[in-house]
Amino acid sequence: EQLAGDELDPDDPELLIATGFLRSGPWEHTGMSVAAVTRQLFLDDITQSVGVSFLAHSFRCAKCHDHKFDPVPTRDYYRIQAVFAPVQFADRKVEYQPYENISGFADMKARTERLLAETQAQQQQFKEKTDAAIAAWLKENGYKNLKQVAADKRPPLRWFGLTELEKSLLKINNKRIDYFERELKRYEPYAFSVYNGPPNNYRSTKTVNLIPNAKQQQGDIQQTFILAGGAITAPTDKVTPGVLSAMAGSNSTSEPNAWNTIPQSTAGRRLALARWIASSNNTLTARVIVNRIWQMHFGTGLVATPNNFGQKGAKPSHPELLDWLATWFMDHGWSIKQLHHLIMTSDTYQQSSFPVDAARVQTVDPNNRLLSHFPTRRMTAEQLRDSLLSMTGELNPEMGGPGVFPEINWEVALQPRHIMGSVAPAYQPMPLPRQRNRRTLYAFRYRTLSDPMLEVFNRPGSESSCERRDETTVTPQAFALFNGQFTHDRALALAHKISQDSKTQEDAVQRAFQQVVLRSPESPELQMALKHVRQMQTFHEQHPPRKIPLPHEVKREMIEELTGESFSWTEKLDLSENYQQDLKPWDVDAATRALAELCLVLMNSNEFIYLR
Repeated sequence: EQLAGDELDPDDPELLIATGFLRSGPWEHTGMSVAAVTRQLFLDDITQSVGVSFLAHSFRCAKCHDHKFDPVPTRDYYRIQAVFAPVQFADRKVEYQPYENISGFADMKARTERLLAETQAQQQQFKEKTDAAIAAWLKENGYKNLKQVAADKRPPLRWFGLTELEKSLLKINNKRIDYFERELKRYEPYAFSVYNGPPNNYRSTKTVNLIPNAKQQQGDIQQTFILAGGAITAPTDKVTPGVLSAMAGSNSTSEPNAWNTIPQSTAGRRLALARWIASSNNTLTARVIVNRIWQMHFGTGLVATPNNFGQKGAKPSHPELLDWLATWFMDHGWSIKQLHHLIMTSDTYQQSSFPVDAARVQTVDPNNRLLSHFPTRRMTAEQLRDSLLSMTGELNPEMGGPGVFPEINWEVALQPRHIMGSVAPAYQPMPLPRQRNRRTLYAFRYRTLSDPMLEVFNRPGSESSCERRDETTVTPQAFALFNGQFTHDRALALAHKISQDSKTQEDAVQRAFQQVVLRSPESPELQMALKHVRQMQTFHEQHPPRKIPLPHEVKREMIEELTGESFSWTEKLDLSENYQQDLKPWDVDAATRALAELCLVLMNSNEFIYLR
């Protein structure tokens, strides 16, 4: 469906949406780019992504020469790439489905339209000022209209009569108008998709990129050649679509048949490749998927290099188990849900993290590759954020809908994001807690602006496939979790929730342990915690918090690229007008703030952060 949903059934909206996989890679084409190079980079990215995602093989080494370690010749690389040669970008109209969550669409669209109108109104003011200045200049110099003025003597029509600041704002506003017009496309019932055919000469990112009609689709399809050294300027032999020659079922090594032959026609290439990849005759794909699911549960896959099943990849720790799971997976209709159930109900998954004979395990299996006990692993960045919100009762479990904008560190949020001689509008979190406290899965991701808390806990970038997350232990993690505003807000929310349900301070401490680490405190822990809470209550009674107002505007500074002069302007933060803050220290009493100190300590404990 991801590779060929449009070829499988062009009338099924879910399949059309699935082909957005082919549009998810990096694409950067500017006025300085060479179109053929940009196109080749796209094809290289698709070829590599298909290899590592579905077949756990990096094809990139075969781009310039035959693979040094695996049986993947350069010809195979370009034969697989030829499958995608007819692919062109298009936006397909897909009406919103009855099960889709479109709550908030209307409000978000109305806000974007308002910001666009305000920017256009300011541009109109600049135009009127320029027109008036030109009219005055014509009158002063004895001309009736511009036609009477020689071209080399005319004043600059776009910015004549404007101040240096207004000239700079004129350019910035032009960029912002483009930005808001592109944003409005997000609310149209179109899906990022593709079609097979020649390029449609799409020019403007502000309009919908429709599939050309039948007449417009007449033309030559891009041919695929082996590129010497991977250089687009050095084509050699022409190739036709195909699959890996080293694997059973390749039309290079066995008798061609319906399942292993990629057609040379424009349509059907991707569908044939997808069927070859997902065929029960191709057990590699099943092994790759099973290994990724295993890694999700245990931290490390049966093959520790999930994107590389080749010679330089890790050897399977349990090869027979990997084969058995792959066969079971295919026999059960490739059901990932059933595979999750099988793994999570197994004795291996339900083991304790503490081995029975620790000394022997340390000698025989120090890295726990034999799974003598459940491997302790830290929660992912997304799991950590969601767990904190869920624990406090603030998490909105609503499913689906457009991407949301959660609250992140304000200093980071208001940093300028440069876009081609201008800056993008400031990042603003959504005004209502129920809007911004959604699961991290639904958080809108800017590639140029990362949530520092998620980033420091090793959330991978969205630019390419991540085979396995890093799990580092570094000082900034302690700073983010102990000093970060997000964690402080969650600790205060949890303390407030517990205080409302507790009759005594001891009862509140008991509940704090139960909520965060899922157990009651032992007697020494209880006494230490009570002592700490009482000390902190005295401190907070003596040091009431100072209310910190939200920012309502941000000052921007830039250098004018033509003159080198600096200029500044003020950007209004419109969402702050109706912003409902999370619970803050000045909203609660000293006892609640003291209990929040204990909650913060518990949230920083290994017992909470690590899964055992």
